[in-house]
Amino acid sequence: MGEYSGSKEHFRGDAWAPVKHLFAGGCAGAVSRTVVSPFERLKILYQVQNKDTQKYQGIWNSLKIIYKEEGLVGYYKGNGTNIVRIFPYSAVQFAAYEFFKKHMIRPGRDDLTPLTRLLAGGMAGSPRWYLHIPWTLCERGFLCSLIQRNSIKVSDTHCQQ
Repeated sequence: MGEYSGSKEHFRGDAWAPVKHLFAGGCAGAVSRTVVSPFERLKILYQVQNKDTQKYQGIWNSLKIIYKEEGLVGYYKGNGTNIVRIFPYSAVQFAAYEFFKKHMIRPGRDDLTPLTRLLAGGMAGSPRWYLHIPWTLCERGFLCSLIQRNSIKVSDTHCQQ
């Protein structure tokens, strides 16, 4: 196999490269989401707590409360859903980045310039949004129905009809 150089030669002989890139990107996204999962959980708890009785105040204090009440598993509640959501985004973004890199190498060159890498990265973000927007709309709809069903008062107008 050898070391990855980013050149066209790397892509030519491997018909499975796109599948490998999709899998690698998805796994990277899942790992990164798992690493920040305790803080994602905390963000959600901050957003949905009652303004009158704010149980969670301050990052470290809130993390202690979660650990005391739910144990280590409490930090990762909802992480499975986050992984299901982030896996396709990261997979598509990384595979698109590798695709654009492959097609941006000039004839006679072996590698990309920093500017070309930047352009490939920027272009790779576009296909991700085609997956992201429908999920975001579903997520917002779910949260709005939850807010309305539980008669939670929010100052945000996103859920008003």
